[in-house]
Amino acid sequence: MRGIFKKIIVKILTWQALFLLKRNNPKIIAITGNLGKTSTKDSIYAALHKNLLNENGESLVLASKKSMNSDFGVPLTILGMESGWANPFLWFKIILNGFVKMFDKFPYKYLILEIGADMPGDIKKVCEFIKPDIVVLTAFAEVPVHIEFFDNKRESLVKEKKHLVENLKNQGTFIYNLDDEDCVNIAKEMEGRDIFQKSFSLKNPEADIFAKDIKIESESVNKFVTKVAGVSGEVFLKNDDKYSVKVVDNLGQAIFYSILPAILIAEIFDVDIEKAIKDIEKNKETKGRMRLLEGVYNSTIIDDTYNSSPKALKHGIEVVKSLDIGEGKKIFVIGDMLELGDFTKQEHERIGEMLVNIADILIVSGVRAKFIGEAAIAKGMNKDNVYFASGSLEAGRKALTVLEGEIEKDYKAGRSESELGGDLVFIKGSQGARMEKVARILLNREIHDPEEVLVRQEKVWERK
Repeated sequence: MRGIFKKIIVKILTWQALFLLKRNNPKIIAITGNLGKTSTKDSIYAALHKNLLNENGESLVLASKKSMNSDFGVPLTILGMESGWANPFLWFKIILNGFVKMFDKFPYKYLILEIGADMPGDIKKVCEFIKPDIVVLTAFAEVPVHIEFFDNKRESLVKEKKHLVENLKNQGTFIYNLDDEDCVNIAKEMEGRDIFQKSFSLKNPEADIFAKDIKIESESVNKFVTKVAGVSGEVFLKNDDKYSVKVVDNLGQAIFYSILPAILIAEIFDVDIEKAIKDIEKNKETKGRMRLLEGVYNSTIIDDTYNSSPKALKHGIEVVKSLDIGEGKKIFVIGDMLELGDFTKQEHERIGEMLVNIADILIVSGVRAKFIGEAAIAKGMNKDNVYFASGSLEAGRKALTVLEGEIEKDYKAGRSESELGGDLVFIKGSQGARMEKVARILLNREIHDPEEVLVRQEKVWERK
């Protein structure tokens, strides 16, 4: 019954959204890929929404909220409404409001839509009612998340994402990651189409936009404590224009993979690039993705809890490896990576092997993440520094105990108040692992409100 109810709801919402699109014909920017979709969507929105305005100074730009990228999320975004979750009465109200919205004034000329694919056919369904003007293809992982739903066949998932590019309007623009082999192959397949192609890269200066000299910004507080602050780099457009970009409260090269297509799109719509970059730098929309937060006991949290995949987790580990944090400890709290199918055990074990000689302390959460801890110990990590938790709440409590213990050691070593702590806690796991609960336990509430800085803090998530 639930399946039938869902199909009916999706059918009605899709029809309402299609009617709205045909009636108003906005420019559609669609983002897909296997990594970095939400960060890219948020960067594009930051670059455009304060710069494309109507005569009253109101934004003409609408974007997907959070990660609303499914057969439900895309039409709901177009209609400007929230999900009804599992409440049938709320869905009935949403459908009634949808009929009203169909004939209301539509105030937007630009739609930024994140398009995901959890199952085969997901993007094909979306392409039945949207035809993008711009498509951004982000990147693909060696072992992509959701692969278990594609018969454990990577090429099937890539093909599903390619449907969005194939549905691009003639004279539209395809923006792709020149550093990703799958993106490059799809670009070659599209060469016969009547479309424009633009590329972005951190490795190839021949790209339409290129970033280099990406480095971590940090500050030495004293001889014991060094705090990381963000990341900066230089960006070059093909016309030889050069820009400096500095993003505070975020880490890693991956953030530049989301920023570069946003700058290209700002250029397409004649937005002042300097202004767009300033707005991107101020962007705080993307939660749970390599986000720097202040933790308890003078710790720093790298909150990467939105989701997880082998490639994204390896990126996070490499970033932490590169950080100089003075005398502080590097603490990893890692939850299950889900939907990896036949690759589950081997990919978790690879992570465990990678963490040896990087992690000072490792806390793993969940039945799959257990393989991470076991592999780390097997490869030489001191078993006294590896902790196993059944779930995120237990992992969070353990991390808190570990931080308390490190503070006690600092006191005993005779450090002053300003010299205490300085530990770094990297937290990551798939959405279902609920690792944001760890971040909530460790968050410094005097500085941050968890509802404002963490993912999945809405009441509906309390029951999950």
